[in-house]
Amino acid sequence: INAEYMGRIRGVAASVLMAEPMQVDPPAAAPEPPTTTAVEPPKVARGAGLGPVKMDVEDAPPASATAESAEKKRIFFGSLEASEREGTSKTDAQLELARKAGNISDGKNVEYMELTADSKQAKEQHEALARNIERESLSRTLVVPTADHEVVTHLRMLNQPITLFGEKPGDRRARLREILARMALEEGGPVPLPDLQAPTQRVPDQQEEVFYVPGSAMLRTIRLWMARYSLPRAHQRVQAQKEMYDDMSRQQEEVMACRDLYAHLKNYQLQSSQVGGERPVAGVAFQPSGEHMASVSWTGYANLWSVPRCDRVRIFKGHKERATAVDFHPQSGRGLSPSCANIATASADRTVRLWSLESSTPLRTMSGHTDRLSGIAHHPSGRFVGSCGFDHTWRLWDVERGIEVWCQGGHARPVYGLAFQCDGSLCASCDLASIARVWDLRTGQSILTLQGHVKQVLAIDWHPNGYQVATGSDDHTVRIWDLRKKRALHVIPAHSSVISGVKFQPEIGRFMITSSFDNTLKIWSTKDWSLLKTLMGHEEKILGCGLSRDGKYLASASFDRTWKLWSADSLV
Repeated sequence: INAEYMGRIRGVAASVLMAEPMQVDPPAAAPEPPTTTAVEPPKVARGAGLGPVKMDVEDAPPASATAESAEKKRIFFGSLEASEREGTSKTDAQLELARKAGNISDGKNVEYMELTADSKQAKEQHEALARNIERESLSRTLVVPTADHEVVTHLRMLNQPITLFGEKPGDRRARLREILARMALEEGGPVPLPDLQAPTQRVPDQQEEVFYVPGSAMLRTIRLWMARYSLPRAHQRVQAQKEMYDDMSRQQEEVMACRDLYAHLKNYQLQSSQVGGERPVAGVAFQPSGEHMASVSWTGYANLWSVPRCDRVRIFKGHKERATAVDFHPQSGRGLSPSCANIATASADRTVRLWSLESSTPLRTMSGHTDRLSGIAHHPSGRFVGSCGFDHTWRLWDVERGIEVWCQGGHARPVYGLAFQCDGSLCASCDLASIARVWDLRTGQSILTLQGHVKQVLAIDWHPNGYQVATGSDDHTVRIWDLRKKRALHVIPAHSSVISGVKFQPEIGRFMITSSFDNTLKIWSTKDWSLLKTLMGHEEKILGCGLSRDGKYLASASFDRTWKLWSADSLV
């Protein structure tokens, strides 16, 4: 029998001696090896798993080995504290030997390597980021007052500025929360706000002190002239509106006229497309008589086109930078001589230029802006032209003398659009700070601030009724403001991108058009502000739009270097 087999037999025998004996029947007779002697069948332990085996008498384990195996297999119950103490003492001894051998450092003679510049910068950035995260998480748990006058009072008590330039109440409250969070981190705990037990008076955000800017005698004369010009026109307009409201038959006629017009507007389609220059076309404008249309492009040139044939009549060259806006004199084609200043253009070269219909060179060049210009518009009288630009101002120019008569500040960001009321007494301007303002030309005061857009305002226009203003913004909406109620009456989600142009139908105002960077031109009803028609045809964003005085033609200027003419009547 080999050694492996004998080892298994010895293990079984040891387990038999340790286990409770159990009598088993002898196995069936089998031939025995010739070198062994048969013995009694062994007693097998319960659950041993090997079954009965045969064993030689000579190979039986001795009694001493059996006792030692039994002692090792015995299970002890009780505490192991002594064994653990013994193991701990051995571990301590081994650590001490390793420390003496120098394999373990004791921390006394340790050399440190300096961090590299990149590592130091990364560490500082990480620490700054961690501080910002901790400050932000702490600021969320702080309770600050919601009343603006209380926020101002707490800022004053903390020796902080009560307001910053262009700061709104929500921004001021967030600034107070951030200051308190920073103080809490520095002092290691929350900073309680002082209790305002005594009633406090409301602290105005800005000083209500009235101040005046010195003006010239010429400016005083111009303001008096504007008052004399605008008051009779305003009286006529209001009187006509009262008669309309009192006459039911005229109201019914107006309803029928609007219904027919809206049905006609739904038939508008593309009639002509012309390349306006080698660079994008920035703006278009129709002559009041409807005979011509002007366009300006980023090449710096202005073009005069015939309507409706769309043939180029003249090219105006004079600007040294890209031209940004164009407008016709209110009496152009209606009695104004073609040799007079019929067209005004604005440019990024900071100048306003006046052009006649008979010459390709400018009649006058007016300079005064300190940054590029973005918009231009004629006063209803035609005596003045207004311009606005990125120097945060809009200016009024005398057309006949070619001089600046008025420079109006008040905007915190670049002024992008300008429009005059039909009476000639008010002017509306919009800027890139999402704010529009209404100015009284007779006094020079800002009489109303139009706040509501959440992004920059790029387009503005007056309704012919004289008390409604439309603004188009980068927030993809058009807001209709009522000066009588001093708020926005309607918010129109007009386009899916930036709104670049807003125009009301001249003289009547029954519909409105808008242009956008989504490559579309849309027509809206001014009765219920519903969409009447969407005009598509440009391949790139539309930068501006124009509308003829009779409402028969629409024009759009695009970044694709073309301008397009739209009409419901076929030109063929």
